[in-house]
Amino acid sequence: MAKQAHYRLYEISTGQQTRLSVGDDGRLVAAASQVDGGELEPLIVLVPADRCSLISVEIPEMSAGRMSQALRWAAEDAIAGDAAQQHVVPVKRKPDGRLQCLVVAGQDMREWLEQCPRRPVKMVPDAACLPWRDREIVLTRSGADLLARFGAFDFDRFEPDLAESLLPELVESIGNPASVVWIGPDMPAALSSFEPDVRQTTARLVETVSAEAVQSPINLMTGEFASDRQVRPWHRWRLAAMLAGLAVLGAVAVETVEQLMLSRQLSAVEQITERQFARLFPEITVIARPRAQAERALAALKGESRDRFVQMMRQVSPVFSGAGQVRVESLNYADARLDVTLATPKLEDIEALGRQLQAQGLEASVRDVSVESQATRGRLVIREAQ
Repeated sequence: MAKQAHYRLYEISTGQQTRLSVGDDGRLVAAASQVDGGELEPLIVLVPADRCSLISVEIPEMSAGRMSQALRWAAEDAIAGDAAQQHVVPVKRKPDGRLQCLVVAGQDMREWLEQCPRRPVKMVPDAACLPWRDREIVLTRSGADLLARFGAFDFDRFEPDLAESLLPELVESIGNPASVVWIGPDMPAALSSFEPDVRQTTARLVETVSAEAVQSPINLMTGEFASDRQVRPWHRWRLAAMLAGLAVLGAVAVETVEQLMLSRQLSAVEQITERQFARLFPEITVIARPRAQAERALAALKGESRDRFVQMMRQVSPVFSGAGQVRVESLNYADARLDVTLATPKLEDIEALGRQLQAQGLEASVRDVSVESQATRGRLVIREAQ
């Protein structure tokens, strides 16, 4: 995004709008004047990070138009519910060739846009904008929740009660040396045992995250939700004509080339997968669903962890985050079993979640279903696969 003199940041979780100015030193500060800047000031929207899930998918390089269509279906195994109702945003290609993506329910996107004072040019998960350095776990408070960032594209939003359980896993995943950083006042007492680097500040959250929000490579305003702010009105007719001509001339060629590339890459990936699977798991002779089979085998090798609840939650959370119309009403964990009570528009949604959890290598069964006038309630009993 080209640097502007002023920006507007809007927080979906609080409804607060802040006007930011670029100071003489290049830093963003809250502007003293809140005068209306109209369409001249780019609007950047911060959305709740816990409604966004980071996944990795196997998908080759292709044109932007094709990528937008193919991403939903490539991500189908990692999300719950109807793939057509999800908004999948490419973030970064990993060294192993997989594409990291953010998944947001399409309904969430539409509701957020309705809450905005005007069409934003950028929409970013709030926790992804915390100032962060390598090997740090940065936390701060946002209302009743905590925001956490622990990687370039790794972030979360959760209740303070979960911090004591989640932080050890995050520290272990980063490895030593890893440091915990707390920004702002009112640090939860549970964090004291991690000896955090406390950075006191009187700045509001929106000022703390403003620089990262402007510079972040993440922007949920893509595909069907893309902003057209950068297209000049007097250029639109010319751009439309050029795109139409290119589409007609290149459609057949692009279709043929991409189908050939996909076919070849799929064949190559299948061969590599089978060879690697046979080498790693020689006891499994019939390969039907390599991913699920591998996860079950790894789980068996791993055995007991020091916090099986956190491990299970890390598997389960992305599935629920991708289901926009599913509400978790209660959660109970005992004897290596996770009981989740859900409210959904219809029974099929709970069954779809169960199938998705099974695809993640877990055992999931639906129980105590009750159909009410406003929702369908049921209980998912989740265990580690045996």
